[in-house]
Amino acid sequence: MTAPALDPALVEAVATCLAGRDTGIGDAALRAALGGIGDAERLPIALADLGVEAQWLRPRQVDGDMLPVVTLDNADFAGIADDLDTARSAARCLAFGTVLRSDMRAADLVQRADKGWFWPTLWQYRRYYFEAAALSAVINVLSLAGIIFMMTVYDRILPNLAFVTLWSLLAGVGVALLFEFVSRTVRGHALDSAGKKIDLILGDAVFSRVLATRLENRAQSSGAFANIIKEFESVRSFVSSATLVAIADLPFALLFLLVAALIGGPLVFVPVIALILVAGLSLLVQIPMARLANENLREAAVRHGTVIESLEGIETLKALRAEGRMRRLHEHSSGLIAERAARSQSWSNLVLN
Repeated sequence: MTAPALDPALVEAVATCLAGRDTGIGDAALRAALGGIGDAERLPIALADLGVEAQWLRPRQVDGDMLPVVTLDNADFAGIADDLDTARSAARCLAFGTVLRSDMRAADLVQRADKGWFWPTLWQYRRYYFEAAALSAVINVLSLAGIIFMMTVYDRILPNLAFVTLWSLLAGVGVALLFEFVSRTVRGHALDSAGKKIDLILGDAVFSRVLATRLENRAQSSGAFANIIKEFESVRSFVSSATLVAIADLPFALLFLLVAALIGGPLVFVPVIALILVAGLSLLVQIPMARLANENLREAAVRHGTVIESLEGIETLKALRAEGRMRRLHEHSSGLIAERAARSQSWSNLVLN
């Protein structure tokens, strides 16, 4: 389902050429963005998504201002050309344009439209999620095999003692379960691949924004700010989990309800009503849980800031005998976090029960 990987030598050559340019792109993020392309012709498009202008040129089109360039010979072996003679002896060259950056001197006067940094990156790897959604469709269809098998056994096979048919159906259901297992495995691999690449690119984007923070806008507590950045690690678990693909499973709930209606008739209203009640209750519970999550995040940042600042100023604390004050601050934050976590868990249990 996934595209073949790009030649590692070509990726290494591109990373080496861009290392000497002020692109602001980390090496790991660059390799993650280029690792799943599979076709050298798509390199300029992938680099454009990272804000780097690049194009394939004939060797005679390369001039001295474009050096260094990535070269490919007739056998598609990659290299780097630092002079015109080497570049013009290749079959084709990948040249990089000048990195242009926005002039931010008037940023405080006119608000600029910003597409954001999370969703564009997620959309860049949409192919993985479309594959996972397609596999979810296969998994949901195959999961009906067990239901139909049990119904057929009790209604047709046992009354007629058709054991030959039973073994045939059992073999067919076994094949369906095997395909379901393979589909789940491939879906998990696709989500893990997307999560790894998105995690590297988003991590580089977050840290770049941290380094670009203006001094007058920096956080008062470095420890609290570090804790907020650490919380971005949960982004990878979000984008690599089945949470995003669960949307693709929603239409198949209607398929299961249709099968239940064909088998049980009016009994289908029981799961329909239960589904409506659970969905409504889940939406209502999100209101207090979102508030508690925000408060817990803020208090966890305060506690982390207290720990970091205490470690940094441990000599001053001992000299002033202020260990008790910092300990009380830490205990207060820990108590608030535990209390809000218990309240959040009670709301979650209300939905689960």
